[in-house]
Amino acid sequence: MRSGLSQVTTDTDADGDVDDADKAATRDTEYTAILRGLTIEAGEVSGTTTVSVTPLAGGDKKIGLTALKSPVKNDDDEDVTVTTTVVTLKDGDPETGPGVLAFDEDVDVVSTVFEYVVGTAIEPYILPAATGGIGDKTYSVSATLPAGLVFDAETRTLSGTPLTAGDATVVYTVIDSAPDPVNTAVLSLTFEIGTAPPATVRVASITSTHSSIRENGETTAILLTATLAAPAPRAETILFTIAAPSSGTPAVRDADYTAVIGGSVVIAEGETQGRTLLTLTPLDNEEVDGNKYLGAQASASGGSAQTDIKITLIASAEGLTGASAHITLADGIETPLPPEATPLAFADGTAVEDQEYTAGTEISAMELPAAVGGVGDIAYSVSDLPSGLSFDAATRTISGTPQSEGSPVYIYTVTDALGASVTMQLQTRPAAFALATNYPNPFNPATTIQYALPQPADVQLTVYNVVGQVVRTLVAEHQAAGRYLVAWDATNDNGQSLSAGVYFYRLQAGGEFHAVRKMLLLK
Repeated sequence: MRSGLSQVTTDTDADGDVDDADKAATRDTEYTAILRGLTIEAGEVSGTTTVSVTPLAGGDKKIGLTALKSPVKNDDDEDVTVTTTVVTLKDGDPETGPGVLAFDEDVDVVSTVFEYVVGTAIEPYILPAATGGIGDKTYSVSATLPAGLVFDAETRTLSGTPLTAGDATVVYTVIDSAPDPVNTAVLSLTFEIGTAPPATVRVASITSTHSSIRENGETTAILLTATLAAPAPRAETILFTIAAPSSGTPAVRDADYTAVIGGSVVIAEGETQGRTLLTLTPLDNEEVDGNKYLGAQASASGGSAQTDIKITLIASAEGLTGASAHITLADGIETPLPPEATPLAFADGTAVEDQEYTAGTEISAMELPAAVGGVGDIAYSVSDLPSGLSFDAATRTISGTPQSEGSPVYIYTVTDALGASVTMQLQTRPAAFALATNYPNPFNPATTIQYALPQPADVQLTVYNVVGQVVRTLVAEHQAAGRYLVAWDATNDNGQSLSAGVYFYRLQAGGEFHAVRKMLLLK
């Protein structure tokens, strides 16, 4: 049997079909419809088809769907009953209806402050979905999303690792894809990105070169070594202190002993040990009062983790006599008692002026200053020395021939036997004004221009085309003495790319120097 279910009607009867009282919809003004035929195969009693109805306007209305003719006959010319289906078109309230996008009033994200830490990956966070709308919804966040975070519009998920600290307000937007009207809903999100607290590390152990001294002995220098539980994540200050022992009879300061301890030592990043000197003088009170103890402690940024070392003051009345004239170090080698320790430092007034080096020209040997104070042998070193120069630690001199232009900063370090150190920052400066050949040359798409200033000056660095027109001003400011690198990306002052060809760059420094060089831009 075949039934052409392809008619939309606005007539009704008592059986519930659409009538005038039901506000029948008018086709093409209040709705449009696409109808499809229905075929019920032989032996079947039902079938399915679809009718696409698009509401237009006009408030709540009804339309009826029925067969093209009724009653319908089957292949045996028998009547087949076909009923009418009624569809109600609901326009809805424009403030709350299905066509308006909105977020749930109970959405907590509105009052949430997203507190994250630079360098720490965040737990993925799903932003809320919107309700309402007619078509597909598109979700997005504004460009103010903190650097390092990403938003997946498919899953509405924030994830990533914040890269910079600071506060930000981010607008979260949903857009209804239906073209008319275009509906949107927005939420304002607050982000606070903080910096992580500095990493901490604890002292795992502290050792001493001495476990006991005589009560009537002489002043003894005791080397204390603190070992961290892990390499220092950054320069770590170790605090050494004298404290009560964890067991035994405590020694009384100024009654049983006097002491001087090097309070704090800096352990360099990546290192694990720091040392200081405890200078201990026992006091013989001529009483038989047994052994006394004191503690040496070391602590780092990790907090309370610290270890006691007991140093026994052996009573002279127990028959132990004599004087200690040497210290025994941890490796068992005895060395003479050092003089009273003083802090390692450069002498007052010590200074090294910036040095004038020229690439390819040998320099006169320059002696760096010695340090004063400290304990034991003193070591001298230089880091980041310019290429072509060398440092002789025995004579503390720099010599050689610089191989390249530049204005490097290098570090001169002096260290004593306990690991204490002092540093001095040194820098080279050019001997004369100079404008170097750009590199690379020819170039595409960018090149670097170098110049040198032996003294502060007003500087102007300008690029010209072959007819003498200024196309780009790269530098126009007062600059300090030094060597400078300026990159040019072959664009003019308006940011537009320039065509291939020959260009000139001119340096004018103060009223004393100007120079011009040529470069070739390839495309």
